[in-house]
Amino acid sequence: MKHKILIQSVLILAMLFAAIGFTDSASAAYTCGTSYTIQKGDTLSAIARACGTTTSALKLANPGLGQYIYAGQVLMLPGAFWDNGNGYATYIVSRGDTLKALAARFGTTMDVLASLNGIANYNLIYEGQRLTVPSGS
Repeated sequence: MKHKILIQSVLILAMLFAAIGFTDSASAAYTCGTSYTIQKGDTLSAIARACGTTTSALKLANPGLGQYIYAGQVLMLPGAFWDNGNGYATYIVSRGDTLKALAARFGTTMDVLASLNGIANYNLIYEGQRLTVPSGS
């Protein structure tokens, strides 16, 4: 009987340890917003998974990205927006964005967005694609 209680106690403790805090140290370091600073040991695919995007979208969002990534490098993520200071801004397309929704969001029309970005098919924009949008300034 004591042996059975001991085994049950050990199993319960093992389950508690597994449930509480054994997380991958690399995945615990990810905090995704509109940019991510690469840490030692990161991979593009791990960053994409942790940030809810794809490696293709990360490559599209960061056109200067070479074959290798390195610690300290800053990646722009889908959803990022920055003002270019000339009446226009850059927006990186997020999953689920449509040209119609972006036109409404940035106070313009689909025709203007398509013209600014060389878009022929209004139904075809890609996650990670950089778009020039009116900044409203």
